[in-house]
Amino acid sequence: VDHHDPDNLSLLRFNALWEAHYRHNSMLVFSTGRSPTLYKKLRKEKPMLSPDITITSVGTEITYGQAMLSDDGWEHVLNKKWDRKIVTEEASALSYLKFQASA
Repeated sequence: VDHHDPDNLSLLRFNALWEAHYRHNSMLVFSTGRSPTLYKKLRKEKPMLSPDITITSVGTEITYGQAMLSDDGWEHVLNKKWDRKIVTEEASALSYLKFQASA
């Protein structure tokens, strides 16, 4: 998404190119650092195609199709050795880190 293109011309050109030449034998994958909530908000604001796969939250969440069905296997892999409490405690000790707002 080009945020400096208020008329979405680049995005509309991409959509037309994708539909005409690639849709039939390719998968559309969007990857973003945004949370699923912020990504869904962007989709309401911009004329984006529905991807086959969406990767959000800096790669920590993968979903499939327009319904955005969660990849529970990927979530399980990431959660295996993840302890949010320990990470939060350690990161809190570093004064130069600023926690992101949840969204």
